[in-house]
Amino acid sequence: MSVVQPNLNNISGKHKINASISFYSIVLTMSFLLVTPALYNGFPLVYGDSASYLLGFTPYRSVGYFIFNRIVDMKVSPWPGIVLQSLIASWTIWQFASALFDISDFPRMFLLAVFLTVATSLPWFVSWIMPDIFTALMIIALVLLCFAHDALSRISKIILVMLIGMALAFHHANLPVALWILPALGLCALLGWRPSRPFLHGFFESGLGLTLGAVAMLTMNLASGQVGLSRSGSVFLLARMLEDGTALSYLEQTCPRQHFAVCADLNELKSYNSLHPYPQPYPQNTLFN
Repeated sequence: MSVVQPNLNNISGKHKINASISFYSIVLTMSFLLVTPALYNGFPLVYGDSASYLLGFTPYRSVGYFIFNRIVDMKVSPWPGIVLQSLIASWTIWQFASALFDISDFPRMFLLAVFLTVATSLPWFVSWIMPDIFTALMIIALVLLCFAHDALSRISKIILVMLIGMALAFHHANLPVALWILPALGLCALLGWRPSRPFLHGFFESGLGLTLGAVAMLTMNLASGQVGLSRSGSVFLLARMLEDGTALSYLEQTCPRQHFAVCADLNELKSYNSLHPYPQPYPQNTLFN
């Protein structure tokens, strides 16, 4: 039995074969629909950052997603990575629909797949050489482990734990996103909700996935010479402060007294900022004129 099949232990004979055929048909059909933007484009969708994951690693991008693409595409084609992303997304959606809403038959799952393809941005993110799709898949995995624990097979739980770890290793912002579950659960507790034993088991498994992902991210960053979970947080923060003028104002006052390395480029930064001004909000008294 495949590691991604539903639990067929209590099904025998012809019904088991039909269930397996239905499962594979659903996942493969949904996977095909989710890559239609890339198929129509003739190539996986790319963004400026995509080059960092395909052509060569840059120090301000995720090491994990770069390794993922390098292993899967083997420097030959980016298509295998997109196909694998679509298979992971399709399997996760199937798990979510079947475990929480008891939707597992082919006709209803096919309608769901068509709706997600036509009416949402899901296929665009799946077809994109960027790790952003794994943020949504991580959230679904957390929900499944915590709130549908009894409906999952053992191998499904293992795959979901691995998916959570992958999501953290693929994108630095996924850790704070995942940790938002804590204040959300605290609010639910204030409103009278109390965790069940299956929830506690799923919560522990979710924490295991988060821990594995954080350790992987920290290890990869250490191997590349940086200490910390994020390799680029300070860089992006400085870029934003330079763009909105906060850092430029500070540097203009400080550079005459203290010679920071960035002071050598102050004139160039001021010139760039004047040509690309940070968007200003509309004046309050002109909003309704």
